[in-house]
Amino acid sequence: MRYFVVGPDGQQYGPADAATLNQWVTEGRIEANTTLVEEATGVSRRAGEVLNMGYSYAQPSAPTSPQMPPTYGESSYQMPPTYAQPPAYSPQMAGGKDPNSLINQAWIFGTLGLFCCPVIFTTLAIMRSQEAKRYGHPQAQTVFVYSIVMGVLGILVGVVGRLINW
Repeated sequence: MRYFVVGPDGQQYGPADAATLNQWVTEGRIEANTTLVEEATGVSRRAGEVLNMGYSYAQPSAPTSPQMPPTYGESSYQMPPTYAQPPAYSPQMAGGKDPNSLINQAWIFGTLGLFCCPVIFTTLAIMRSQEAKRYGHPQAQTVFVYSIVMGVLGILVGVVGRLINW
């Protein structure tokens, strides 16, 4: 019996017979939770449920490349590289910039935007909050909204102040 292997990208590779699937398992290309689609019937099953194929799920000793089984008629197809999740927030990130410092600057600039030069200080606050957001700081979105609100209020206070003095 032959099966198609469904890759992480949703594409089907194969079909391959039991011997080839067994080889891909030992190479680390197929795991127990990999979806296999039976060629004849189109029934999808997890590779771990296909017990009559006679292969074990031994982990390879060395890491393998992000390669999927070759498609029918191709000798070696390589998947595009996978992209890692962005790093979790940490107080000190690469490049020597401390996201906590960026957030503190954004809070200060946002507050100054209410009292003087709202366009300049609000712009600085937004820039700092967006930079902290790139580093994954959990307060980045909050200080971003705060900065915009303080900038709008600063502009309104300036306009109302001018109108009262006239």
